[in-house]
Amino acid sequence: MLILLWGHPSFAQQNVVPEWQILTPLDSLEQIQLHHPSGVRQVYTFTRHQPVLMRVKGPGDFRGYVCLDYTEHMPPRAYPFQLGIYVDGRLANRYELEARPDPQSYYRTLAGKTGLGLLPSQLIEKTITVPVGEHLLEVRLMGGDDLSAKGYFEFAPRPERSQEIVTPHHQMPLMKTPVTRLVERLQLKVGVRTFYDDNILQLNSTGRDQFLANTPAPRWDDLTSLNDVITMPSLHVQWGMEPDKPRWIAGLAGVWYATNGSLNRFITEVQYHRQWGSKSRVSIACQTEFPHLARNLLYTEDAVSQYRTAHRWMADLSVNYQRQWRSQGQVALYLGNHWTRYDAPFQNRSYRAYQAGAQFFTGPLWHGWQVVLGGSYRLAPATTPDDQTDVSHRGLDVGVGLQRQWQRLHYRLDYQFSQIDFESDVAKDVLHHGRTDQVSRIRVELTYNLTSRTTGQVFYHQTDHQTKGIGVSAAQPHPGDRTGFQQHQFGITVSYQFLSL
Repeated sequence: MLILLWGHPSFAQQNVVPEWQILTPLDSLEQIQLHHPSGVRQVYTFTRHQPVLMRVKGPGDFRGYVCLDYTEHMPPRAYPFQLGIYVDGRLANRYELEARPDPQSYYRTLAGKTGLGLLPSQLIEKTITVPVGEHLLEVRLMGGDDLSAKGYFEFAPRPERSQEIVTPHHQMPLMKTPVTRLVERLQLKVGVRTFYDDNILQLNSTGRDQFLANTPAPRWDDLTSLNDVITMPSLHVQWGMEPDKPRWIAGLAGVWYATNGSLNRFITEVQYHRQWGSKSRVSIACQTEFPHLARNLLYTEDAVSQYRTAHRWMADLSVNYQRQWRSQGQVALYLGNHWTRYDAPFQNRSYRAYQAGAQFFTGPLWHGWQVVLGGSYRLAPATTPDDQTDVSHRGLDVGVGLQRQWQRLHYRLDYQFSQIDFESDVAKDVLHHGRTDQVSRIRVELTYNLTSRTTGQVFYHQTDHQTKGIGVSAAQPHPGDRTGFQQHQFGITVSYQFLSL
């Protein structure tokens, strides 16, 4: 059991003067000197992704002096941040702190270089009591900000008999039942996203003209416009040993269209995460979406018009492996399995797609910008027993992105290009025979951490979809036919994170 203290450990009751020993971390990003009015100390850098690790033998008291790094882009004022101390991989305490710059202190490398473009904050001291036995201690930053900090650490061993001052009577209020341990690891995150979409049906120019002209054809019966304001409330439940590294995540989101009636859908997801050491992580995720575009359609067949319902269900199962690279870089590999089912008056179709890909995240480069590179390949064999169209496709996705953390702001700019080639039996499916889709997507996002628990975001998404070879047949090829659509979305997202229930 860990007893967490907010100041120096009290040795007055034992009449023992603690003998503090300086600890050397097992692994650290860099070692520099902190020149402080109280003296010169060798400090070690740690971040949210890369902690400092130390091994001690208890019982005893562990003490850390921590200062936040102020970059040249951070205003010299109070800055909130979060600090976590772990014992044997379990979170011992999470502190919500406030740093203030210390103009009387400065950094210097072991080679004598001063400044480093960083200004240290005032030192913040935190102490915990370590129980009997050998333990691995871990200190890291927490929260969503991409910050760095430095610190030096000490340990004062105590004789085991000193544990006798804590009687079973004093331990009783600190005892936790399995139920309380389960509840304290739960976290809730609620959010809402509202955005404007100028083409909710993803129609091309010809389809838009037909829609606006009310051309008799399979169409949405009660839609009056193709643009709409969409609201997506969401709820995520996390469970795990650590707030920043949950073991299980379950989420539910609903979609409401403001002006076009009940064009609703629901999205569910379940994720499982497993951490290996401090650099490797494996995730398994399952996401479902149903029913998408579930509406009554005006469908004409044999000169008889009637309303029917169209549905689409989707499910994704993926495995993702992430590996820390250098200080803040990351490499990710993933395998995925996608399933889609259509039930509509004009088609009943289902297909399965297999996907494999990789992503590479560099560390901060020019002025703190980080580059993200990615690519994937997917294959969908012909598996449509309902309508026997025997449609298959294969696709290639490539993408590049830029992102940067500056104070509480996070910028992100992504571009993705996809090409999908379809094959089908021309006698059964003229629409997909020899068809090629090319899709370009641009995403711009600006996220601001309002508080340690509240996040706001503004975003703009653009999709440009082009299709070649549609309607090609052996009797009348039309290789020059092109169709597709453009779609623009922009809006805001606000989320609130409950640290615990």
